[in-house]
Amino acid sequence: MCNKANAHGDHAHNNDSPINKENALIISNNALGQLIDSKKLAKTWMFKKLKTVTTQETANGKVWVISYENSSEKSENRRVIYVLI
Repeated sequence: MCNKANAHGDHAHNNDSPINKENALIISNNALGQLIDSKKLAKTWMFKKLKTVTTQETANGKVWVISYENSSEKSENRRVIYVLI
């Protein structure tokens, strides 16, 4: 069973605390779980492997870039997914 996350663009929560690496990984795993549960990603993504965790500085602050790989995907150009937080 996958945990679900509800991501949205309106982040006026009066909390300016940056997201740390641990929380970024939790959020990204939850987002992928939601995509699997809604059948937007194949169930084989439940067995994904963490590939990279990096950050990018943007005009709006730091963005986490997390990539996962699913070696079960037949199409090579669909084996890696990127989650931006």
